[in-house]
Amino acid sequence: MSEVPIEQYVFLRYLPEVPEEIPPVGGMYATMPEESGEPVKLRPHGIANPESQKWRFVRNDDGDGYKIEGVYEPVKGLPPVGLGPAWKNDAPGPGTPITISLFKDASAYDVNVVKEHELGLIISIVPKYNSVRPGSSEYVGASGDNVEIVSVPFYLPPPPHPGWLMLNAN
Repeated sequence: MSEVPIEQYVFLRYLPEVPEEIPPVGGMYATMPEESGEPVKLRPHGIANPESQKWRFVRNDDGDGYKIEGVYEPVKGLPPVGLGPAWKNDAPGPGTPITISLFKDASAYDVNVVKEHELGLIISIVPKYNSVRPGSSEYVGASGDNVEIVSVPFYLPPPPHPGWLMLNAN
């Protein structure tokens, strides 16, 4: 099984249910909003500024989980890790939007490789916080065109859950 690429830019194509067939073209992608504090949006690839759809996974300092950072363009050179805008959920629980904050204030997420796909990796993104809801699991998914935390009932075999197709953006 492949590892999550660290500190490499990727596109994140939303998958409402994993596993599912993935059409080779189309889909909605996690897209940087216009303003800090607004929810991350789902937009078709190429409609928005391509830089606004690039993300990279940065391992937390303690090695437990990741922060998801957007493109940060300094005046010169390669963008340094840890300075860009990043994903944040202000509260636990379903319906909480994933917004953009400063990297230092960003939330941590577990990123699990569900399976490899010919186009990239299929992953699930799970918020890291100490809130347990009996009978359900929480994932980063979407409602309409906003990226947010969604709840999926937990039982065996596991039901479909939201995921993301991670595509190389370099």
